[in-house]
Amino acid sequence: MAAATLDRRRARSTRVLLDAAGRLFAERGFSRTTVERIAREADVAVGTIYGNFGGKRGLYLAAVDRALEIQERYVAAVYGAGLPPAEEVVAVGAAYVRFYREHPGQFRLLAMPPLEPDEAPGREAAEAIQRRVDLGMARMAQSIERAVAEGTIRPVPSLAAARFLMAALNGTVALNLLPGVLRVDGEELEDVVGVAFRTIAEGLASARWRGPDTGLSPEAERRLGRLVTGEG
Repeated sequence: MAAATLDRRRARSTRVLLDAAGRLFAERGFSRTTVERIAREADVAVGTIYGNFGGKRGLYLAAVDRALEIQERYVAAVYGAGLPPAEEVVAVGAAYVRFYREHPGQFRLLAMPPLEPDEAPGREAAEAIQRRVDLGMARMAQSIERAVAEGTIRPVPSLAAARFLMAALNGTVALNLLPGVLRVDGEELEDVVGVAFRTIAEGLASARWRGPDTGLSPEAERRLGRLVTGEG
């Protein structure tokens, strides 16, 4: 009983520590974030960081790994749902946006890492992120190829289409992360994301999913709405 309680406490401390580290690294970068600040935010002893992660570098890489794992859970749920391939493509994009909404710190750590000096572990983290991105693009390209084969998506270069879809969604969400005249948030961001999904869907949809006016058919509109909101 005592051992189980201790394990739960350690797991909780690790989770809280990685949450704090991910948030601070995303906001301040590696060099400007100190282990003392992270420990204070997480309410743990500084020694916990060195004991569990070997120092700031190990904690940074662990925070990136955890962000990648969280993102993968959102995507894996879509691929395990047995959706038709065209709907799978939209649902993966929607899952990516939900990952941002529910874990903005982890999203920013992966999507917008701050520039760092050469001694920072940015290259190692970037390589881990790039491997996951490449895997994600390959899986989405396969979904697009299956959708093209069944006639629900018009013929397009699958990998290029996958990259465009994720780049468009990433750029749209990033409008909420940077200061400047293009920044949007709240309901306005929801509207922009909705327009992005509709524009992409209308561009990819084959004749099967188009109505008399060549726009999306009512059935396609309903399916798109359910997928984007997570109700499909």
